[in-house]
Amino acid sequence: MTRGLVATLSVLVLIAACGGSDDSTTPKTGNGVNDLVQACQIRTTWIRGNGNDCSLCETGAIGAHCDCEALKAFSGACLDQEDARKGVCPQSVDDCVDKCDRTNCTCVEGCYAGVDPACKKATDARDGCIAATCTDHCK
Repeated sequence: MTRGLVATLSVLVLIAACGGSDDSTTPKTGNGVNDLVQACQIRTTWIRGNGNDCSLCETGAIGAHCDCEALKAFSGACLDQEDARKGVCPQSVDDCVDKCDRTNCTCVEGCYAGVDPACKKATDARDGCIAATCTDHCK
């Protein structure tokens, strides 16, 4: 298994094991830059590793809120944007993005060519939200 896959699975297990809370305590972030390319460019400046919780934040921000110590600062912050995106983006877009190097914003943007404009718009909002939510956790 690749290190990235192991990290992602670890994050998902942590999120699944976490109890939720009501919406009044859920951190919420707006759409940030509201543009997937600008959000990608922000993410290229993030320092991954070195004990920061960058991957944890990226995954937790689009999951249900969790009151556990590791996630409560950001979990659920972009859930509304993620839910809106789920309804309009095909799995093939995510499969394409997963094949891109995370620092290759041209590749990521190319995955949205020819898809419903509603998918791109929803992704602009979700990725902008993630960038705004997680930047402080990824320095």
